[in-house]
Amino acid sequence: MRIRLQQSARKICPNITGMLRLCLLLSTLTACLPPTLPSVVKIGLIAPFEGSERDRGYDAIYAARMAIREINASGGAGGVGGWQLELIAYDDRADPEFAQTAARNLATDDNVVAVIGHFYPDSTAAAESVYVEAGLPLLAFDATDPSYPLPETLPGTGAWIESYRASGPHTPAPDVYALPTYEAVMALAEAITAATTQGQPTRAAIAAALPNVERQGPLGTLRWQTGDNGIFQLLRNVEPNSAPHP
Repeated sequence: MRIRLQQSARKICPNITGMLRLCLLLSTLTACLPPTLPSVVKIGLIAPFEGSERDRGYDAIYAARMAIREINASGGAGGVGGWQLELIAYDDRADPEFAQTAARNLATDDNVVAVIGHFYPDSTAAAESVYVEAGLPLLAFDATDPSYPLPETLPGTGAWIESYRASGPHTPAPDVYALPTYEAVMALAEAITAATTQGQPTRAAIAAALPNVERQGPLGTLRWQTGDNGIFQLLRNVEPNSAPHP
């Protein structure tokens, strides 16, 4: 009987050893697998970064980067596990021809779901057909509204200005386009969140969700309205919770 038990033990032990080795191998392979990459969508920014109007572009890009850092640090658009945002910036030099080329570059990238720009009416007009053809939402700043205030003149913006200045060692004080650009990115994050409830946040879904986004902040009550050309314009101090305009 003892001999039989010993023989059975010899048969079982190799099997157990083999199983342990297999488990160890599988756990090692699992540990070597790359981590799951976060879902990423891209937001375009087109503004003048060269030439006499470059200050306007840098005012915008510092604010856009700041907003994206805050959104991604909180888990992305939609909260923890949400969509991480990536900023793709192009220089249009406040020139209509450069603006059209930059718009085409963004339109051909399927991961770009919306664009902020161009900060000049002629540049926006030159690129308009590109956005319409691609179904790419453009949140336009045309410099036709001179009423954007300096952030430092608004109550409750002290901490926001400090965060803006902390974005780089040579970041200047925010000018009039910093807050509107920041709010544009934040509005897009809310539109992406709403679009995600229907699946992938496509350009069309974001364009449909954006008019329903309303934000309250230092600039007042803000909403984005689209016209017949499909370009979104910022409305300030609209009546809170009023029905969105078509």
